Amino acid sequence: GATLVARHADYADSVALAEWAYGAGRGVYVGFHYMTSDTVSAISYQWGRDLMLNAVQLAGGCVSPPPVPLSFVGSYPVNSGPRYFDPGVVSYSCREACALVFGGVSETYRCSTVEGEVNGRAFADGWGDTQYCQGEGVADDFSQQAGGLYNCGAEGCSYSAYVSDHADVCAATNYCWTTAPPPPPPLNFVGSYLVNSGPQWSGPGVVSYTCREACSLVFGGNSDDYRCSTVEGEVNGRAFADGWGDTQYCQGEGVADDFSQPAGGLYNCGADGCSYSAYVSDHVDVCAATNYCWTIGR
Repeated sequence: GATLVARHADYADSVALAEWAYGAGRGVYVGFHYMTSDTVSAISYQWGRDLMLNAVQLAGGCVSPPPVPLSFVGSYPVNSGPRYFDPGVVSYSCREACALVFGGVSETYRCSTVEGEVNGRAFADGWGDTQYCQGEGVADDFSQQAGGLYNCGAEGCSYSAYVSDHADVCAATNYCWTTAPPPPPPLNFVGSYLVNSGPQWSGPGVVSYTCREACSLVFGGNSDDYRCSTVEGEVNGRAFADGWGDTQYCQGEGVADDFSQPAGGLYNCGADGCSYSAYVSDHVDVCAATNYCWTIGR
């Protein structure tokens, strides 16, 4: 029954502050190591006193907890759930359904019956009853026979936000939002290029390129949207690169896909190891390695 107030910035899965109803008042969880393990030392500092004051104010209802940011994950139709008459089919709240469909834990989800906003409601089908398949639906944490079997045999004996029962009537969509960090955008393979297919090293104005920059030159788009790999079929964030008088990165682990030396500077610098580029025609026979380009931009 606790409400998440804040997460640690560096540890997104760790709760920093939460509050819940406790009798006629309110309880607060403070997940800060120096505050909770050594209170005497913590309150000798101003930051410790400020943190304790904020916790007390929150517990006393003097301040409202700041809203937890929500990220849209996706949607699902109510009737895409398991068939109601299959053995062992239970009733799910919308939050539980979101966790089943998109992963994670149900406590981090909030639902909506409206696209583009969070209203805390969900559509749900019922045993012999479709009243919640439209209109305001039900609360997004509601199910009847909560966690129990859906096929209970009497009108209105169970309701689930994720079940195939009145499939034609109850095809309404529930929208899932989460307080968990949004998943990284999917990467799409675009193509590959040879390191030695870049500009001639001795040409005027030839600069050093990272693999990401090379991908954008070869395939178009923004270099920030690209990720590279030295292995076909997967993304390892590495790239092969040639160097002025140095071919060590033309094989093995290569370099990071956002590395070049000097960054954005001229390649023809005149000394061994003074420059490296993931897209240059220098040691053509030795550095014919392939870099693979993936993007989030298309």
